[in-house]
Amino acid sequence: MSPEEKLEIIRQLYKMSQADGKIKPVEYSFLYEMALTMEIPLEKLEEIFDIEKQYQIPKETAERIIQIYRLALIMKIDKDIADAEITTLKTLALQMGLRSDAVDNMLKKMNNSKSSTLDFKELLEIFNVTEN
Repeated sequence: MSPEEKLEIIRQLYKMSQADGKIKPVEYSFLYEMALTMEIPLEKLEEIFDIEKQYQIPKETAERIIQIYRLALIMKIDKDIADAEITTLKTLALQMGLRSDAVDNMLKKMNNSKSSTLDFKELLEIFNVTEN
């Protein structure tokens, strides 16, 4: 994944964290940890917080599914899910060519999971995508 693609992922996660009108410390922590994991310099992370850019949709279906999943994780991280966050998630999914009912199913499975997480194979099954 290119550095610009990594930044695009963080930008979209940041936008999702803003969907309810406020960013909580736990959401900032999540963004910070994601940036560290992706080896994004902290200066770049601060730039993301200051700059609004047009999001570019990932080309591969699997990448789009993973991105929607990441957005769902950041939405759920503060344990306070606003209707605006769910609407934003579904809108982004539709823009990526992903079905709204699959997003609902993913959220339901995440809620039923002890850890609120799903593995990649589960995600592919939910979105009815076969692995290459």
